[in-house]
Amino acid sequence: MGKIDVLLGPMFSGKTTSLIKRVQELEDEGKTVKIFKPRVDNRYGEEVICSHDKISRKAYNIQDISEAEVEKVDVVVIDEYFFFKDNLLDYCKIWKDKGKHVIVAGLDLDHKGEPMPFIDSEKTSQDLIDMADEVTYLKSKCEICGKEATMTERTVESNTERLVGGTEYYRPVCKEHHPKWKK
Repeated sequence: MGKIDVLLGPMFSGKTTSLIKRVQELEDEGKTVKIFKPRVDNRYGEEVICSHDKISRKAYNIQDISEAEVEKVDVVVIDEYFFFKDNLLDYCKIWKDKGKHVIVAGLDLDHKGEPMPFIDSEKTSQDLIDMADEVTYLKSKCEICGKEATMTERTVESNTERLVGGTEYYRPVCKEHHPKWKK
């Protein structure tokens, strides 16, 4: 029976590290796994997913989730889901119905503190959460006060909705220090 697991959290919460650990555990169990990443995210290379602490795994670099070839695998892994169109939701359901284990990782909130939208629609991380069988929320450490961080703050001015980057553009913060909630 298939299932959909979702890993969510702010920047620097260990989502990709957790994803890579899960992949290794599943492979150790004898499962065949394929990892997909969005073509736009080439921070660490074209054909790898890589954590901010430089742990990496081979991944298939695709523009649209419809390019994912998964017929001969047990587990389908998608990193940085929000760089894909919302047809990802349909594919996740199809794969689950075919008995595949689907694992999806990415931000739960954008830098404005709103549910993270897919690239082409009003659908958001909440739609992904609603269809998931299991959701894991990861947290980081607030760079201002050291408390638990559940949000991402953009630290540069930009009109670009999806600014691909790391510490040069973003930092993890607690709700108290996020611009949306500051008093």
